[in-house]
Order: sequence, then structure tokens, then C-alpha cells
Amino acid sequence: MTSSPKRPWFRFHLLTAVLMTLIAGVLLRANVIRNNAPAEPARAGFNSEYEYRLALIDFTFGTPSNQDYGWPSTALRIVPAFVVLHRDDDPGPNPWPLPNRTWLWKGLAINVLSGLAITMIAALAVEWLIRRREGRKP
Repeated sequence: MTSSPKRPWFRFHLLTAVLMTLIAGVLLRANVIRNNAPAEPARAGFNSEYEYRLALIDFTFGTPSNQDYGWPSTALRIVPAFVVLHRDDDPGPNPWPLPNRTWLWKGLAINVLSGLAITMIAALAVEWLIRRREGRKP
């Protein structure tokens, strides 16, 4: 018999490795971008373009909001806070942003486990399809 030996279960094809890399990149991007970016004010609620522009300036340079990062759960929350610091060369108060970073460990664990699960399920499905196709070849 001239049959090739079966591939061990822990060895993946190149296509599976490329797919796992792409999925990991998509999941990484989903975890790095802000979840709750505020939306711009709607144009319909203003009487003139001038009022809309004023609202847009206030929106852009207004009070910063919390920034949440992570998918499917929030893993990092940044709460901006402004405090007054004094420098030696300038005796007056200077507003200086000092963000308060809070890691949410439960959310981080959920993100890591869901990312691993999504990647492994996709890899096993693609590997199963490839091996099934190889088994049908004469």
C-alpha cells in the first residue's frame, strides 16, 4: 500500500496558521480601539450652521468622557482627571491632565478566553475541512 501517513493532530496546515493570524489581528484591533467614542451632534437640531459649528467646537474641546477599551467586555477604563500642578519656574497653577487608568481584570480574562476560543474554533473548523478534503482525494 502506498498511502501517506496521517498528519498528527497537533500539526496545522499553512492556511490554518494564516487564518489564525488574521483572526488574532482582528481581535487585537477590536480590543485596542475605543468602545464608547461619543457621536457628533446631529445637524437637524440647530437653527443655523453657526449654532452647529459652536456645538461642534464645544463637542470637540469640551469635557472629556471615559474611554473604555476591550471587546467583548471592557478591560481598561481611562477616566480623565485634571489637577493643578506647580512647576518651579512658573509659580502659577497649570492644568495638567492625569488620566486614571483602571484595569478590569474580569473583563480582561473574558476577552482573553473569548479570543482564544474564537481562534481555536476557527482553526479546528478549517483544519477539519482541509483534512476532510485530503481524505477524499484518490
